[in-house]
Amino acid sequence: MSRNTATREAVIDVAEGLRTYADTLERNGEDPTFLRDFQTSLRDYAGFGERIAGDAIRKIDYVLWPKVSALAEGGMLELEGVTLSHAKREGDVFSVTAVDPEGVQRFRIHWRQGHKPDVQADASEKERVSVMFQSCPPDDPQYEYAEMIASASLSRLPGDSLNTSSRGLLWAVNFFDFIDAMDVLRPALSGEIGSMPRQTPWKDLPFSFEEMDKMSVADIVVKDGGLPGAAARESVLTMLRERGTPMLASIAERSEQIALWLEGQGCVWGGAAQTTHGGDNVMYAVRSETGRLGLLFNARNNSGPYTVFLSSKNLENGTASLVAATGGRHVFRAVEAFLGDQTPDAPTATINLSTGEHDIGPAFVGTDILDLALCHLRFVEEDLVEIASGEVSERFEREDDFQFFIDANSAFYLDREGEEDVHVAAP
Repeated sequence: MSRNTATREAVIDVAEGLRTYADTLERNGEDPTFLRDFQTSLRDYAGFGERIAGDAIRKIDYVLWPKVSALAEGGMLELEGVTLSHAKREGDVFSVTAVDPEGVQRFRIHWRQGHKPDVQADASEKERVSVMFQSCPPDDPQYEYAEMIASASLSRLPGDSLNTSSRGLLWAVNFFDFIDAMDVLRPALSGEIGSMPRQTPWKDLPFSFEEMDKMSVADIVVKDGGLPGAAARESVLTMLRERGTPMLASIAERSEQIALWLEGQGCVWGGAAQTTHGGDNVMYAVRSETGRLGLLFNARNNSGPYTVFLSSKNLENGTASLVAATGGRHVFRAVEAFLGDQTPDAPTATINLSTGEHDIGPAFVGTDILDLALCHLRFVEEDLVEIASGEVSERFEREDDFQFFIDANSAFYLDREGEEDVHVAAP
């Protein structure tokens, strides 16, 4: 791998362009710091998601824990619309798997025992427990390291087991998966949730501290039947409709400037690449048959399955698109489609740059590519600015042989047995 040979003047040009774009956002009343990652780009989401998760998990623990806690190893409990199976105890963790009527393992719930008080010594001491929802990958539903969906820490009061919770943890990328999980549990639990006793009011006020904290989501949860559902889902879809416009427009504009810089350095698909972090992040400019310019970014060590984004503008129809791809053969197929001005067979979000209308939906959010694009564009921009200002002498490493990319993908991603060999399109 050879060192980056970009001139400082070229780096200064692209860094200045990125600053100019940030200034434009500020003049239009848009704070560019809210476009640093997907979570903060949604602005009001964090507090909403934390409250939604904390409230739901507190109720689920209150109703469900007494039903499942006595299950034997491997036992199951059949409820309306869901079977809780694969009961398992391992150390201080108890787990069950939610199985839908079609027999599909949908998600797992883990209870981790924290502090367990001596009730005889102090009847008012609280029991501490954390509850986590974890996804069930279709190819390995019991995979130990599957992605976490949501979690919350609870305090149970002895006697009636009434509990309180902090706000939960529910990242925006997992929001719709969490609501899907609530849809599975709601028919079995909503009746008992509706008859739960109220918590003790705080001091002289008519509400408990937790009730006051959750007031902003209370009406939504009531409308959804005690656990978040359609109304909560629509609330976040509304946030997406509003905030998706600046996100996609920002990604398109910033990607174009970086792609132009890459093209000027001769880092074009099929040839040399610019990389960072020892080759973990790889960048190419991509030109289609009709001259469309795209930025391909491969974050090979990212934890999710979608580690590649391809961002481009279409000047003919005034749109921009963001494509999410997995590694291996799939990234090559996505690029081949782009080179031929075809629509890639991959999750894609498109925006009309004139009207701001876009088609970001739950499935695209679930790829986590919006966060990957926003974060890694920011990292590249920060590196370019630091080089331009003289703070550092280099951040990028150039790899001249395209075989590096082919070999790297082969090493990081296993292809499906029986698939045809990768055809690498020429630049």
